[in-house]
Amino acid sequence: MKKFIHYYLRYFDTYFLNKDKNMKKKEQKTHPKHALLIEDNKPCQIIMTHFLQQLNYKVDLVDEGQKAVKMAQDKLYDLIISDVRIKGLSGEEVIPLLRESKNEDTVIIVWSAFVNKKNEFRYLIWEADAALTKPCTIDDLKITIDECLKRRRIKSESFDIIEKIKEKWLECGGQINLFEELFHLPNGQLCILIEVVEDIKGYRQWEYLSRSAITEN
Repeated sequence: MKKFIHYYLRYFDTYFLNKDKNMKKKEQKTHPKHALLIEDNKPCQIIMTHFLQQLNYKVDLVDEGQKAVKMAQDKLYDLIISDVRIKGLSGEEVIPLLRESKNEDTVIIVWSAFVNKKNEFRYLIWEADAALTKPCTIDDLKITIDECLKRRRIKSESFDIIEKIKEKWLECGGQINLFEELFHLPNGQLCILIEVVEDIKGYRQWEYLSRSAITEN
């Protein structure tokens, strides 16, 4: 285990610090963010805490599932990282409960030696944002966090756009049930519907012009 820790600390000292000195100085000027680390393995606690601190996170460490849920109920975090096999509640039980706390919109990353491409989807079903294989490098962690934040930002922007469309729909007298049905139509059906609507619109314009011409005559 000592070799395991020394390897990652040496990796950090020789690679990350030399490569990203400017980034580190920039991050230190900003207020630190808060992360909750749910991990009961001592070497992994040391490594991940070290990584998170270098990424400008203040770390709250907990080694039991029940305690993690209680902390998430009392405090809003910017990031939560959880192992799968922890004391008390398992990761599968903990993550859905975290989503019911103040941290329903917080980025949650599963960090486990059991993560692979074949089973990654199962952690997403638990409502985690991503899964990261243990062990990992600080670069792996940073990339994963950035990708999660990007997806969250896009989701938030998409929600705002949908709300504006819905508001416009309701202002025009549209029914909310019909809006929901239209919004969830498959793209193929939606394209056909748009073509039909354009045809109806064209027909009504033709009908109006025809009636106007008859009235003038």
